[in-house]
Amino acid sequence: NIDNTGKKFTLEGPVLNLPKSPMDWMKEIEANAIVVGPQTFNSRSVTHIKYVRSDGNDVLMWIDDTYGVPHKVEVQKDGAVLEKYQFNDMKFNGLKDADFDAPCD
Repeated sequence: NIDNTGKKFTLEGPVLNLPKSPMDWMKEIEANAIVVGPQTFNSRSVTHIKYVRSDGNDVLMWIDDTYGVPHKVEVQKDGAVLEKYQFNDMKFNGLKDADFDAPCD
């Protein structure tokens, strides 16, 4: 029974493999992205885009038309899917512009 509270540990190599969040994917969209077209994914209106990453792989992304975050991402090379990410059950706040109005004039 050793108390390790506040103790630092050094990890060797890539121990944790954390997937990218939808916001991480949004930051990586390349300037060469093209719009493939509008689609529906999980009953949501999305815009399907495609771009080529610096490593030469194609990235296909389905971005929510209302909230601007991807619901699905595929990384492909020569048409073969190398990686696939799907974000289900995303929740967004229900605040409206009127919720920010001052209570008095």
